[in-house]
Amino acid sequence: MTPGWRLLLGWALFVVETAAWRTQDWPEYGLSVLPDLDPPAYPPHPPTSNASRPPPGFDFRTRWPGCGPERGPAGNCASGWALAPTALLSYRSCPLHPGGLSPARVLSCCRACGAGCWGGYHWTALDFLRRQGSPPSSCLPYRLPPKPSKVFRYSTPPCPFVKKCSAPGANYTEVKVKKIYSVKEDIELEIFTRGPVLSYIRVYPDLLRHTQGRE
Repeated sequence: MTPGWRLLLGWALFVVETAAWRTQDWPEYGLSVLPDLDPPAYPPHPPTSNASRPPPGFDFRTRWPGCGPERGPAGNCASGWALAPTALLSYRSCPLHPGGLSPARVLSCCRACGAGCWGGYHWTALDFLRRQGSPPSSCLPYRLPPKPSKVFRYSTPPCPFVKKCSAPGANYTEVKVKKIYSVKEDIELEIFTRGPVLSYIRVYPDLLRHTQGRE
């Protein structure tokens, strides 16, 4: 993969690092907090023609420097499954909807996504965002204490009921997207034309014994 396509790899690593951080801080729960479910089998997107290929190197963050999600720690809450999809769609909906979508509604209101601060599934979070949308972060910020603890985990905040945003110019935003790509060049073209993508990586219990480097 060319160096310019860093964002795709970054999303892949984000999913893995979230799982590793969760199991390292709470080893007594391991990876068995949630059932081991597979994402839905969406049909692959048809390959694009050679005439539509993107340039050799490209960074979405450089092209749209003002776009991006609300940045902050997850706190003592295994909410990466909600943070990653909302960050993904925050990039993809910008610059038409700048400011980023709020992960707070996904974390607290998506009952089918998992168990809130105890973990969830990012593909169900994407489907929740596709069907119901989320307010911008300026209207419903994600606020949890930043310091993690091995002693306890924060309870999932209650589901917020948002009728109207109080922030000037903030509107309730709905995002609709559902595609799957299996060819590297098509993934690159998708990033170039529409924005970042989210990848899913399955991890196994031997990750708990991994500390650093190769073993």
